[in-house]
Amino acid sequence: MTDTQAEKVAAETQASEEQPSQDTTTQSAEPVDPQQQLLTHAKNLFSSVHELVKGEVDVALEDYKALQEMNGLAAAKYADMRRQAVDVRETYGTLRVKHTQLKSCLDDIDLLDSHVTELEKLTKHLDEYSRQLEIKFKSL
Repeated sequence: MTDTQAEKVAAETQASEEQPSQDTTTQSAEPVDPQQQLLTHAKNLFSSVHELVKGEVDVALEDYKALQEMNGLAAAKYADMRRQAVDVRETYGTLRVKHTQLKSCLDDIDLLDSHVTELEKLTKHLDEYSRQLEIKFKSL
């Protein structure tokens, strides 16, 4: 039932309640008209159903608003994460290019290091040999 239908029923009920009775003294002594009671109960029922449905719609609307806000925040977070991923990808690409450019230099450094290690060994041998010669020379 829509709000306008509920309002019509309520207006009809109110209008029927406002109509003056023909005999006010007999009205209090006579039992209440069953149709009037039915209209009053229907009015109360429709009013209660209206309030219930309105409350349910309000709750659903609040849930929808909360979901919209959460969706907006999630979209902003995902956009930020996307920007970060793009930055990481660009940085990785830059580092890969620099590594490729430096690879030959790094290979040269490794080769130089191995030569230095070999020279250190030769220096130790030469030092040892010179000590032995010095000892022989002193003994002569």
